[in-house]
Amino acid sequence: MADEISVSEAAKLLETSGQTVRNYIRQGLLNARRPGARAFLVDRSSVEALLRDRPLSGRRGLRQAAAVPADGAEELARERDNLRARVVDLQEAVLRLRAAADLQRRADAERATEVERLMEALRAADRAGELHRRATAELEEAVAGMALPGHPGEIVES
Repeated sequence: MADEISVSEAAKLLETSGQTVRNYIRQGLLNARRPGARAFLVDRSSVEALLRDRPLSGRRGLRQAAAVPADGAEELARERDNLRARVVDLQEAVLRLRAAADLQRRADAERATEVERLMEALRAADRAGELHRRATAELEEAVAGMALPGHPGEIVES
């Protein structure tokens, strides 16, 4: 902006307070920019335009001039109510999303527990399979040893 003034300078020109100037900025009645984190720089031409377009009789004059016409008040009230309803809908959606995320975390924890149990069951099945192979080998050796002639368990007559 070419010619900028401080909020306090704008307040003096408008015969109002600095807070009211900041409110006008937020309402779009004045053009300003914020070069830092806190302070506004107000476009002098927007202050002059506001002075030219709206009659001043102290603070109240500008406030009354900036008031919404009666026929627009209903429309603004309807828009406000619609926005409030939308905010409530969004809040409910956020709560549902949080609940869904919590359920998902619980499901993931249960799944991890079950996967660990299944892995342990597979390890136990592997150990049982190894024991079964060793037992089969022992049985095969025992049967093979009994099938040989001159088995030590044979009774020999003299």
